Amino acid sequence: MWKKSFEADFGVKFLGSKANEGTASHRGNNGSALVDGDGVILPVGSTNGASLVCFDKLTGKTLWKCGSE
Repeated sequence: MWKKSFEADFGVKFLGSKANEGTASHRGNNGSALVDGDGVILPVGSTNGASLVCFDKLTGKTLWKCGSE
């Protein structure tokens, strides 16, 4: 079993209504994971190239990331 910190690993911070950018910063992170083969795709919400991140479902290793919410 593994876990990730969106703040520590991807720089996503929950700032409530004082946030200047990124949906996750405004409302916190929410969304459902999508399992696709060996990957788990999550809406991380980072403004630095990791809006969506695919993790290896067994190890938690980042397989790919994309977007800047």
